[in-house]
Amino acid sequence: MFGLSVDLDGNRALIGSSKDGGKMHHYEWDGNNWNEIGRFGSTGFAVALEGNRAFVGSTHSVASGT
Repeated sequence: MFGLSVDLDGNRALIGSSKDGGKMHHYEWDGNNWNEIGRFGSTGFAVALEGNRAFVGSTHSVASGT
């Protein structure tokens, strides 16, 4: 499902998907259209934007930070 999770920040949108292996889709609004800037990762089931940071959550991955 595309649009499983969506977050907007200014003229940017981050959309989580269960398609494409769960990739996050990044879009920017140019005043007329939403343009896809890129696709990232493989766990975009829950997404959030804040400033210049993107956050992602998944039920299928285990990661540890340092």
